[in-house]
Amino acid sequence: MASQDNPSAARFKGFCFDYDRYRPTPPAEIMELAAGWTGAGEVELVVDLGCGTGLSTRPWATRSRSVIGIDPSEDMLAAARAATSGNNITYELGTGQSSGLGDTCADIITCSSAAHWMEPKPTVEEITRVLKRNGILVVYGHYYPVFLQSPALTSYGRWLRKNLDELEYRTEKQSAKKWPLTELYAAVNACGLFEYSRRHYMHSRLSWSAEEIDGFFRAHAGVPFLLGKGTMMTICC
Repeated sequence: MASQDNPSAARFKGFCFDYDRYRPTPPAEIMELAAGWTGAGEVELVVDLGCGTGLSTRPWATRSRSVIGIDPSEDMLAAARAATSGNNITYELGTGQSSGLGDTCADIITCSSAAHWMEPKPTVEEITRVLKRNGILVVYGHYYPVFLQSPALTSYGRWLRKNLDELEYRTEKQSAKKWPLTELYAAVNACGLFEYSRRHYMHSRLSWSAEEIDGFFRAHAGVPFLLGKGTMMTICC
């Protein structure tokens, strides 16, 4: 399904380079843990579903022989290819429930800050089809940050996280749908093919300029939509 036919992908059109510039990159510990869990001396293939601009794809280049990023947004994939220099990474148009990949080909499947755009049951069916026996599924994302020197910014982040969807639907009803991550986890457990699951929390400290803070808040799919509709979003510090 191409971008123009996918409501979720269409929400990301036009701000992919800001997305890549201002969203945080995943911590290296995620890759180290997942590679270790495979029990293999060398990881052959990592597949990154909902790869976006490749922020969550590029870090796997040094930990796997091949990496494939899958995304339904042609804009996002263009930005991903422009930002990627590793010759063992490729990007393909596809979705979580229709990746276009062969059976039992991936050692690790990852999904970073994108699983809520994927219908849980068919996505898990696709993941179990593509994963090798004893393969690893890693679903991860970031929370809105705690700004140690600005309680006002922290409060704003919490407000935005809670109200962004409501603001969108109040402005103009959208056809894109989100699914709670709890439904994905339930589908993983229900399929009966994963022997073990665990949730990890990781903490990191970042130093951001005012431009980077502003960019972080703008680099969320609903924000460009709202700004394009003339909605005012003010940060008070």
